[in-house]
Amino acid sequence: MERAKRWLSPVDGELRRGNYDNVLYLCEMCVETSLKAVLTFLGVDYPKEHDVSLVFRELASRADLPRWFSGSIDELSRTSRILAELRGDAAYGFERGLSPESFKEYTEEAVNRARLALRLCGKLVSGRPQA
Repeated sequence: MERAKRWLSPVDGELRRGNYDNVLYLCEMCVETSLKAVLTFLGVDYPKEHDVSLVFRELASRADLPRWFSGSIDELSRTSRILAELRGDAAYGFERGLSPESFKEYTEEAVNRARLALRLCGKLVSGRPQA
């Protein structure tokens, strides 16, 4: 979870500088590492790819997870899928002429989703809320 926090830590500065492509990339990496931390914590193998939403969604059938977390599995899975799709353009969109400004409309939601994933996954893995 520490790595997930590190991915999210530069987001506010990138927002101030208008580097919206970087914001999306950082948010996706935060979510990816948060979900993978949960899967690792639970002993679940996952594919070595950015979007682990399909494997993560399977956690909904587990009876050993707290209800507050089980209720968030679908939303966290959706977040993984959405941000993984945006990540490619955020990282390589310049090759197609996309500017950082092209991603501005997605940043607020991406940051909120990443912060939620960090908080929920961190709480499950550590047993206490994450900053």
